[in-house]
Amino acid sequence: MTLRARDDGAGIPLSAIVVAYNSAADLPGLLRSLAASTVDAHVVVVDNGSTDASVAIARSFAGVEVVETGANLGYSGGINVGRAHVLPGVPIAILNPDLELAPDALERMLEALREPGVGVVGPRTLGPHGALHRSRFREPRLLGALGEAVLGDRMPRRPRALTLTDRREADYARRADAEWLSGAALLVSAACDAAVGAWDDETFFLYWEETDFQRRARHAGFRVVFEPAATVVHGVGGSGSSPALIALLAVNRVRYARKHHSAAWALGMRGATMLQAGLRGRGNPGWRLALELLRAPRRWGELPGGERRGASAGDAVDHVIVTRFNLPSRGFEAPIRAAEGWLRERIALFEHHTVPSVLAQRAADFRWVVYLDAAGPGWLTERMSALAAEGVLTPLYRDHEVGAAEVLADLRALIAAPRPWLLTTNLDNDDALAVDFTARLQAAPRPAGDRCAVYLADGVVAHGARNHLLRDPENAFCSVLERWDGAVTCWADWHNRLGRAMPVVSLRGAPAWLQVIHGRNVSNRVRGRLVDASGLVDLLPTIDASVRPSRADVAADALLRAPLRAAEGRARAGARIAVTALFGTSAPGRVKSALRRLMPLGGHV
Repeated sequence: MTLRARDDGAGIPLSAIVVAYNSAADLPGLLRSLAASTVDAHVVVVDNGSTDASVAIARSFAGVEVVETGANLGYSGGINVGRAHVLPGVPIAILNPDLELAPDALERMLEALREPGVGVVGPRTLGPHGALHRSRFREPRLLGALGEAVLGDRMPRRPRALTLTDRREADYARRADAEWLSGAALLVSAACDAAVGAWDDETFFLYWEETDFQRRARHAGFRVVFEPAATVVHGVGGSGSSPALIALLAVNRVRYARKHHSAAWALGMRGATMLQAGLRGRGNPGWRLALELLRAPRRWGELPGGERRGASAGDAVDHVIVTRFNLPSRGFEAPIRAAEGWLRERIALFEHHTVPSVLAQRAADFRWVVYLDAAGPGWLTERMSALAAEGVLTPLYRDHEVGAAEVLADLRALIAAPRPWLLTTNLDNDDALAVDFTARLQAAPRPAGDRCAVYLADGVVAHGARNHLLRDPENAFCSVLERWDGAVTCWADWHNRLGRAMPVVSLRGAPAWLQVIHGRNVSNRVRGRLVDASGLVDLLPTIDASVRPSRADVAADALLRAPLRAAEGRARAGARIAVTALFGTSAPGRVKSALRRLMPLGGHV
């Protein structure tokens, strides 16, 4: 079969984007139907890292342009890649791979697209055996979501306010405006595509991306139109089905609500969706998983998500983790970092928590630089040299404090061929990273300007076998993502003061770090709320989850101890601000120094 090759695109009325992922069983039917269409199309198949014969099948159709992403970017991510390969100034058909089009389907959709103000057109969709698929939907409303939860497919002629789907057959008998249409088959005008821009692949890996796009199209002044004269057959095989995908469908409804509505409105939508999951959960593991995850938004990062594709030349980043181990320093910490007891304790924590967590990173494209006192004991130098010989880290020895300018000079000496972006991350010598920490940081969107501070906001504070979930939007695991030219690194200021000099991006998700509280602690203390950490071991392999707190203990912590800890933290922060304002930025250090004299040198600061 032959489709129209791109050449210069002259005379081809539209482009078609097909996002494939292990779609070998479906692609031949779709591509044959496109070849038989009454309208020529320039077809772009975007392959999202398939492991089957999808690419070979697509290439077997002459004239099809195949773009391999090398990773599963999700549906919207694949569409965004395809948009860079379509013909300029023509409509774009977005087609699932498990479709077959009637010969005149694209022709009829083009006719509807020519009506004034129309930006998006969707066809009538049939199942493999000819049954009508409901493909017209209403913008999510709380009452409609409750109706879906309680009634499901029952009472198809119920009031429209109690449903989010157009269920009446009469709705599918005539051309008419709709609020949004199924994303399995859409035709988007060139003007609409230009005005709305990229599909939101950051929020929606799969599901609800078409809802978001069509909402933005309507808000840009374009009509969304259902055209029943255009018919496609949908095999419903494109993304498959699994408990994780059912849960993702439910969670993305709440993500959509959070993106476009108030926090209170989104909370109501979450409640309605939890009700639906609870009612559907019996005998359905997908809905049971959905309910479990809707109750715990911090776990949404466990759901399927787009892999970061190989960075383009302009996006490539050099990632360096930077650790102060025992550098000489002024002030109250100076004698502590040189004390034998402190060093023995720290190397034990370093080798138990920090080193294994760095070695466990799923994204290994980074360097780790550890700064040490040149006058430190020989046994410490030997331990660090052994780690350096294994390729774990690069030790750098100094007899003085090290600031941002010196860090930058050292990195320039270490990295012979810098990429456009530099990402530096602070890691203390007694803490640990989640296994996906570097991957999540490296996938952060590049800033519009020259730099931004990036924080992964959610983590765990561990005190022995008691673990506390904490959301800290400006935590010590701070990073700075910036252009190499004029770089300042993550040591440009204290971790909670970087926002004074640059924009801040605080990313939510599953716990990304483990802060270990030990000894008689002054600088760090237990924060957050007590949790059972047994489900976090795969993410944080060095966490101690051997003792599972009772439900009563967790409840008592949430109701009493956590609020008291939060109030104490606010009081300490207020006192620190007041002391700094009255006596200068060095005053808090002098206070700590006084406290430190009451503690043994082996304690933690």
